Amino acid sequence: MMKKPTLAIVIIVMAALMTVSVMPVQAQLRHENYTRPYNGDYREASDHFTDVIASAMAHRHENSKVLSIDRYLLDEDSLLIWTNGIDTYLSNYDPQEKEVVFEAFSSTYNRSNDIIEISPLKVQGRVVSVADKPGVKVTVEQVGANIVLVGRNAQGEPVMVLYRLTQQQERNYEWTDLVQLIMMGNYQAPDSACAVFGPKMPFYTGYKYDKDPGFFDSYHISQDFKSMDILYGNGRPSKGDPSSPNWGKMPGGGGAAAIMGSMEWNITPTVDGLQVVISHDEKFVSHEPRIGNEGDKVMLTKVQTPFEGLDGKWAIASVVPLNETLLRLFPKEVLTLMRGEIYARYGDTFKDPATQRYFDAQPWYKRKSGNAPIRLTDVERFNYKLIKYVESTR
Repeated sequence: MMKKPTLAIVIIVMAALMTVSVMPVQAQLRHENYTRPYNGDYREASDHFTDVIASAMAHRHENSKVLSIDRYLLDEDSLLIWTNGIDTYLSNYDPQEKEVVFEAFSSTYNRSNDIIEISPLKVQGRVVSVADKPGVKVTVEQVGANIVLVGRNAQGEPVMVLYRLTQQQERNYEWTDLVQLIMMGNYQAPDSACAVFGPKMPFYTGYKYDKDPGFFDSYHISQDFKSMDILYGNGRPSKGDPSSPNWGKMPGGGGAAAIMGSMEWNITPTVDGLQVVISHDEKFVSHEPRIGNEGDKVMLTKVQTPFEGLDGKWAIASVVPLNETLLRLFPKEVLTLMRGEIYARYGDTFKDPATQRYFDAQPWYKRKSGNAPIRLTDVERFNYKLIKYVESTR
């Protein structure tokens, strides 16, 4: 029998799941399938991500190391929480069955049938393997600033990655951080208006509401992993509809209603940045700057990331260990360039003519001189192998 969580654990988990703030009835229909990690508090979000980015940048050059499976997988008395960036799990070790089982308890989908299942881990002596992935061996490693559970195939490629969370991180919805970090940046629309995700980006300070907030704190990933719905412009209250019989009677300072997520965007990563389809625009909210109208398709070009001193559109691949689940959001051609960009930052050249032409066209790219070998960091080496594996599955 699998070990059951204690009453204290159950209370902690239930408390974590009840931290979402209550919204007016009109707003609930637009939020029912979204998580809300920051509940519209963009000062808190800005401070948090500033710290997360600073920590990741400070640790990105550190050597990786293998950690104790006894502590991080086989401890019967600890609450072990893991995330793939979409769902969070409790892991339980059953010493009689020699098996580690993952129990999902929260998801960005907010629908139980959409939770990604994780196969049990089989334990034989000091070897841990994945039940339905022959040849995959599991370790727990420190990679950069993160503790990760890694399943590697016979070629040493990471094919399964879960992030270790503390109870405090889970309560604060920090299991959604990786999605935010992957998408963060300054994006430019064709008319030069900017959409901003992340702290310390131009046009947004995190402390003012004179521009649309620079975070999407609510999102829902499609079942086919080809796109993601986000709530953009959270925190801009509706002026309300003066013709509504509820005018002035609803809480939130929004007249007839306070719509916390004033725009719904369906976003798909592209080589240049993001394709955005504006699926909903709350008509009584004004946006600054305005990026399209309801029903429009807008192409946004990524012009800056929050990782200062690192060039390219996917600088995160040199900072944070990535995850095979979230990499499925990117089309194969983007993964190819994301992987190549790791080496391009060092000035490497490419045998594939199309890849070389792409980087030659980037203003930051400079071919290195001489024949000195390129030495990737452990984080970069980890991500290069992971991205290459995900590419091979397309």
